Amino acid sequence: MTLTPDDTPTPKPLLARRKRTLLSFRRRRDVVSFVLNVALFSGGIAALVVTTLQWRRLTALPGVSEPPRAEVPAPYEAPAPVEEPAPAPETGKPFLPEDEEETPAPPPPPTKKPTPLPDSKKPAPVAEPKGPRFELFSAGFKFRTLADRNGRLTAAVTPAGSDAALRLDYDLAEGQWVQSFVDLKQDLSKFKRVQFVFNGNGGANTFELKIVDSDGTNVGIDWPRASGRAALTVVDLPLTDLTYLWGGDPKMDWKRVRQIYFAVSKKSGDQGGRGRVVVRGVRFL
Repeated sequence: MTLTPDDTPTPKPLLARRKRTLLSFRRRRDVVSFVLNVALFSGGIAALVVTTLQWRRLTALPGVSEPPRAEVPAPYEAPAPVEEPAPAPETGKPFLPEDEEETPAPPPPPTKKPTPLPDSKKPAPVAEPKGPRFELFSAGFKFRTLADRNGRLTAAVTPAGSDAALRLDYDLAEGQWVQSFVDLKQDLSKFKRVQFVFNGNGGANTFELKIVDSDGTNVGIDWPRASGRAALTVVDLPLTDLTYLWGGDPKMDWKRVRQIYFAVSKKSGDQGGRGRVVVRGVRFL
């Protein structure tokens, strides 16, 4: 059906009041839309800021860390098969290449039996020296004592097995030296050595041997810090090793020996105090 110009509806005129109403409605809708958009945008920004601050606070707390990552196990690899050498058909032993042939172990070296020495090459037993000797304790001499102002000493000759022994009990808590001696008139010129043993207990002090001749020449030797040794000290020395100490002249007259001394003294580095020294088997050979 085709409308003719006469049939077209006539539009209503837009009055000023209606025009103002439409404009006012559009403006209100635009303002509301603008306000809503601003509110939504502001809310999103605020939510983002709050979420960021809350996450930073949580991650800064002690004991809070990222969850551990699961370890991915390595793919399983089957071990390579070990090839064993095939046994040789003849002997049943494993086959080895030519450059790895089994080397037999060398035989152990033969043990040599000790060849007995002929009688002429056997060491001869140590024999006691022959010739004259002088046993000091067996001669029946009486030992006397001397000490400095503060020293104390007692001396006694006591049996000790086959040999007699001289026991010296001393006190050097305040003193510096003590000594025990024997007076005699003896010719020791035919002897070359002096032998004895000694041991003791108590403080470590100096033990001395001194021999005096008729004009007062003193010769002797000492053992520093040896008076307290529990183990035996073996003395076997030539008489020529005794050095001149003082008195008389530097030449010792062994034909006119008058005194033999055993002394304990507190020298530099010694401990002093109480102790005991036992001297056994004094002899000149």
